[in-house]
Amino acid sequence: MATFPTHAKQTQATRRNLLPDTSVHPAVVAMPLVATAFFLLVCWLGFGSDSSFMELTAVTFIAVMFFGLMVGSAVMGRDMTPDHATGRSFAQFWNGSVDIATGLVKGKEVFLQAAVMPIGLAIGGAVIVIIAITH
Repeated sequence: MATFPTHAKQTQATRRNLLPDTSVHPAVVAMPLVATAFFLLVCWLGFGSDSSFMELTAVTFIAVMFFGLMVGSAVMGRDMTPDHATGRSFAQFWNGSVDIATGLVKGKEVFLQAAVMPIGLAIGGAVIVIIAITH
């Protein structure tokens, strides 16, 4: 009668044969979300009067829909396949690469594309709100 390897031995052998993780680190995905939430908060604090309530509500609703799209995309992401290792540190992401539809992109480039622009826009938008309130 044939003997089958135990689950622990299968798991160890499977881990050694996995392809490296090529996903975007969750912190990079969270940065645009946090930047958008910060900008919405500043807008609500600066312009949250009765006259602009409906406009801010509509913009907030649209932002929440985009949050849902980003979360849905993250759940359905490509790194969820069984042949890839899951999870890596931010340093591994920064020094590694990310697999996109057209090939591999360096983690640093993905960070710049995904995080720097929304943070800059949130800071610039906050400055505009402050100028509008004070003048």
